[in-house]
Amino acid sequence: MENSDKNQYLIFYIGKDVFAIDAEEIKEIISYTRVTKVPLMTSSVLGVTNIRGNVIPVIDLSIRIGIRENSKINKWSSIIIIKNNVNRPQEMGIVVDLVNEVYELESKDLEDVPVFGTKIPKIFIKNIAKIENKFVPILDHNAILDIEVLSKIDTGKIL
Repeated sequence: MENSDKNQYLIFYIGKDVFAIDAEEIKEIISYTRVTKVPLMTSSVLGVTNIRGNVIPVIDLSIRIGIRENSKINKWSSIIIIKNNVNRPQEMGIVVDLVNEVYELESKDLEDVPVFGTKIPKIFIKNIAKIENKFVPILDHNAILDIEVLSKIDTGKIL
């Protein structure tokens, strides 16, 4: 089997729910640090933080994907810094409750997103992986961090 068929994924928790994100897209993981609120942003945008001189927008992932209505930061909360890309010229941070581990998966371990039955909007899920007898949604960082959507004022809908 070739190594190119394998990818690494960061496993993390929001409450009791397990999620994953492609580790290739992650710049770094830091303990939760002070975030300065920015007025008139969607409820999922907690604000910005300064990391080594760089201002990083910070998103509460639990609010963004519709699991919670309010932020619940705990002593294990972390900010996962997602790399910038062509569609997103700036690094961005997502807050999660607990970072668990990096897990290696082969493409055969990934399944398509079910047509129905997911707790969160399907647009945020790239694939489903079976990890240690659990089905784990692999989140689509581009959908979650869509700058056009995040820069709009919250109208009460999932943005």
